[in-house]
Amino acid sequence: ASMQATEKALKEATSKLEADLSEVRSQVLTEAKQSTDAAASLRTQLEEARKALTEKSAGLETSQKELSSAQSSMQAAEKRAVEADNQMKERTSKLSTSLEKSQQELASAQAS
Repeated sequence: ASMQATEKALKEATSKLEADLSEVRSQVLTEAKQSTDAAASLRTQLEEARKALTEKSAGLETSQKELSSAQSSMQAAEKRAVEADNQMKERTSKLSTSLEKSQQELASAQAS
């Protein structure tokens, strides 16, 4: 009778252990799936962030190129303005010299 009681207790303990093991296995599988899903979601978010960063970076490069181009145009315009100013000064100087000569010639002609 004591042997049967031991066997019964052993079967009950085994059965309980199997039930506990099954529950633990189920929890582990559930958690593993949740972790896998979370990792996939993070990967997707990371990929989207990387894509957005790449687009912003390209936009920034374009802006830098446009800025550089605008600066070059501005420098060229400044150079042309300086050249025009120098030509203007040169013409003014020539006109001034020519005017002085004409006045001298006029004064000389009036004197004689």
